[in-house]
Amino acid sequence: MASLRSQLVFAVPCLCVLASAAPAEARTLKLRAPSQSLSLQCDPNTNWSFHDGPWYARARALLADATNFGPGGVVADDFVFNPPFDSFDPGALDGADILLLNPVNIIVARPEFMPFRTYALAGVGFISFQNQALTFMADNAAQCAGENTAFVTGPGASTPPMNGPFGVVGATYATGFNCTFSNPEAGVVALSTNSSGNNALLLDLGPSVTGAARAVSFADEELWSGPFSQGGCGASFLAQGSANERLFLNTFAYVAATAHDPIPDAVEGTADPDNDGLPDYLDGDNDGDGILDLHEAGDNDPATPPVDTNGDQTPDYLDLDSDGDGVSDDDENGAQLLGPPTDTNGDGEPDFVDDDSDGDGVLDLTDNCRTASNLDQLDADCDGLGDACDGVQGPPCGGGGSGGTGGAATGGNGAGGAGATGNAGGSGGQGTGGSGATGGAAAPAPEESSGCGCRTAASGPGAGVASLLALAAAAFVRRRRDRARGRREPRRAGAAA
Repeated sequence: MASLRSQLVFAVPCLCVLASAAPAEARTLKLRAPSQSLSLQCDPNTNWSFHDGPWYARARALLADATNFGPGGVVADDFVFNPPFDSFDPGALDGADILLLNPVNIIVARPEFMPFRTYALAGVGFISFQNQALTFMADNAAQCAGENTAFVTGPGASTPPMNGPFGVVGATYATGFNCTFSNPEAGVVALSTNSSGNNALLLDLGPSVTGAARAVSFADEELWSGPFSQGGCGASFLAQGSANERLFLNTFAYVAATAHDPIPDAVEGTADPDNDGLPDYLDGDNDGDGILDLHEAGDNDPATPPVDTNGDQTPDYLDLDSDGDGVSDDDENGAQLLGPPTDTNGDGEPDFVDDDSDGDGVLDLTDNCRTASNLDQLDADCDGLGDACDGVQGPPCGGGGSGGTGGAATGGNGAGGAGATGNAGGSGGQGTGGSGATGGAAAPAPEESSGCGCRTAASGPGAGVASLLALAAAAFVRRRRDRARGRREPRRAGAAA
């Protein structure tokens, strides 16, 4: 069982697009598309949502036709729609075997499409159709064409979308106003062109990442619309028996062949443990720990149960401390939601399932530098952060030098400082007492219970009272320091609690 965690980024797709393994049995695949509130509309009555907008009514009917998809159909798999999504938030895109992207009413560019690539690497198929040439696999070239014909490329002609189970598309197909793509990622195949450049792309991520999906993007939203007639909003490209119809059916068959949700809806269920308003089967981060469920599943094979790293009967995607090391997954994962999860020591195990994240031999729960190797655990200023990761070093807590001025730890009127053990007393150093005369040589005394290494004098006039006062002052300073440390390090304090 290959680990998805080690494969989800920097995958370089293979140029091969034809090889595929037939599924063992027919499946019902879940589709999710933008909601009407997220989709463009031509007028208040004409919305371009593929989920339920009028532009794509015939396209949805073709998918529901049992002679096309389903037992006894050309392709045995069939489709159902899960609820539409309202944003590109990666945490809101779960619950699909295939994600569809029709024109949307928000300004987006290639970076905003990266959540769809993350899901594709985990096995979720992707099909987009937008006249602004928007996709995760290429940039928008900002060059558009008004002609109504797309020309199939030589490499594209041999791909399943152009030559698949529903027939051969041919040399051309119809388009509306459409734009072109540029700077495609490695492995992308250009399916067709217009007079300005490539206007349809295909990417198969499966050959380079086990269980990854296929993606197809078109720079036109009209090629699969209609027949639909309304003033200013009509379209009729998806006519019966047309090249566009064959292209539509072939594309869905091609993407569906490998598409899957890495954690099936039946496994996730409808609970909402993180109280974010999304049932688990539609929630990409069920426990709200900032790590996508597809990273916490362990692999992207829906047939294998989700991983339970610490064996506490709670799978990692529902466990706020997956490895049970006393440090929360949220604290251990420094990456953004899209990941990949942080792996400090590069051992192939992300920090959230590694109880020694930096590999220094000190367990995370007690390590004073969890992500910086420091077996010695040195902490010169005793602030709880090891020297290896302490960006702001305070004064040494182990002593050295004469006592400074001021402080309430001395007896009488003396000026108390933090004099070091064994040094000659300065002006009213910590070892002084009585009326604050210049102290003599400071005699050794027991270390503070904090282990700081600071000492108090035990001799001289009024030594007993001075010692008690010094100890009280030291305890006060220690409490102040601990409170300050708690404010500086809320995450560490929370983990220790």
